[in-house]
Amino acid sequence: MCVSTSARGGMHIQRRAEDAPHYRPYRPQRQSHLGPASLRSTRPSVRPDTRAKAVMATLTVLHTADLHNRLTEAAARRLQALREEHSALLLDSGDALAVPNILVPIFAPAVLTRMNQAGYAAMALGNREYFFRKRWLIRGMAPADFAVLTANLRAQKADLHPIQPWVILSSPQGDSVGIFGLTPTMIKPGTWWEVFSDMRFVPWREATAKAVKALRPQVQWLVALSHLTLEESLRLAEEFAEIDLVLGGHSHPETAYVEKVGEVTVCCAPPYGQAVVKLQSCQPAVPSQFETESLPL
Repeated sequence: MCVSTSARGGMHIQRRAEDAPHYRPYRPQRQSHLGPASLRSTRPSVRPDTRAKAVMATLTVLHTADLHNRLTEAAARRLQALREEHSALLLDSGDALAVPNILVPIFAPAVLTRMNQAGYAAMALGNREYFFRKRWLIRGMAPADFAVLTANLRAQKADLHPIQPWVILSSPQGDSVGIFGLTPTMIKPGTWWEVFSDMRFVPWREATAKAVKALRPQVQWLVALSHLTLEESLRLAEEFAEIDLVLGGHSHPETAYVEKVGEVTVCCAPPYGQAVVKLQSCQPAVPSQFETESLPL
């Protein structure tokens, strides 16, 4: 079971219980919560000098995950309105599709069309988007007008274009935001199943190290879109303190899950388009403070 603290704006901050059936007991070094809607960072700055010296604007992110083709037209219109109202980056952590992993959608999935209409900026490639042949993987995600990201899946020949490991975007306020994606390992490296695929998974730690090295010196904000397990997303936050936000999927929490690991904010949005989580930095300095709120769709 999960235990919720007090709520604000409809969001319950959940803590993992040791008896949850799909999590091994694992306790990284975390800070205690400083309130249900305010998460304060005291980390020494690891940002580049360009960020520390810049006049920082407020970064606002709207986060969804695990839509599973259930994003309605009404919800897409609300997301568009919220994105415009809050001048936010709209991001998703994967499993927007509902097809099995061995099938490719023949027609453009309605969810991708609606995500285009809502104005998504980027999403992580989840296990539902994965296909073991590069050609059909790319074809399945072709309708997306936004960046589709996976840093730990690589083609044996050429690349996965237009699918990318990471992207650098400008926030509506003008800040540079580096975003990379992480996908669950669908074919374990070194197994005979690899003979069927023309792509290879690499360990997520290796992929993350490469992404952080490439992005951190260039950007003011660094965001991981993780479709790993919740435990792996928490380890990601603990081991890579350079990241500002880990926005997770795959775990399907009943209500928005927000955890502070060291100085990194980890957030998992509820599935099926029930709600979107708004994360807003409220200090134009390093380290930053995020306020979080769950908004129903």
